[in-house]
Amino acid sequence: MSTFTLSLFYPLLHAFDETGRAMFRSEWTSWEAWARDYGDPDETRQKRRAIFDALNVLVGRENALTQVFVDQSDKEAAAIQNHKFQAIYKEQERLKLELHELPQVQDNWIKDHKAFQRRSRVEAELRDAFKQGELTLLFGPSTIVDWKRWANSTDFRVYFCLSMIRAPKNQLFGTRRAAALINRVEFDEWIKRFGVVPEGDGGLTAKAQCTNRLRAEVAKGQKRKTKDQYRAEMMDQIPGLSRRQFDRCWADETPDSWKVSGPFRK
Repeated sequence: MSTFTLSLFYPLLHAFDETGRAMFRSEWTSWEAWARDYGDPDETRQKRRAIFDALNVLVGRENALTQVFVDQSDKEAAAIQNHKFQAIYKEQERLKLELHELPQVQDNWIKDHKAFQRRSRVEAELRDAFKQGELTLLFGPSTIVDWKRWANSTDFRVYFCLSMIRAPKNQLFGTRRAAALINRVEFDEWIKRFGVVPEGDGGLTAKAQCTNRLRAEVAKGQKRKTKDQYRAEMMDQIPGLSRRQFDRCWADETPDSWKVSGPFRK
């Protein structure tokens, strides 16, 4: 039975809009997600095509380099060839990251220069938070987006205005497209950096907040504290959370490896 609860997450568009209002206050119109710039409507498409062309040139250089025979016993020649490969790989990575920093082109963009500039800044702020691990972006109900790795794929897309992600090609994914979701408690804590009170809706119980926080901790992988330390921290941060509620959440949400008593790896 699935333990996924949609009420514990925000769709990406909600996070985008709340971040925009936090950053721009009265300037924010909430139409920014669909805004594009004045001037050439194909400017972004042209930049995207130029990056793909450059990537294709690099693929050609890589293929040509693989056809050059180098005697591996000649360490100097082998080192030179390896250096050339590494230079190609580094440039490919740079171009792919640049590709994902371009706004996604949508047919329903509204032509508004100032709104487009606000949109670009908010998207950049959120992308950086995903990249730095400050916010966890989910692809559907359970797959965490590894931003640095996914952004190295040219077919990865994040559609802020649709709260949707197109994942890189991977046979393990049942679908290429899924909802883009953000941990609600995590986002409410992150948004405070702009000097605002998180909107939320007041609907999360103390137990639901505890569940969400524990899931976020488990998603990070390794257990970093003892159960008692997690309990003390959450009871201090979540008003009204009881010891019994925490223990119930711990039993339901943490893996067996976290329930083993004794020291843990730091």
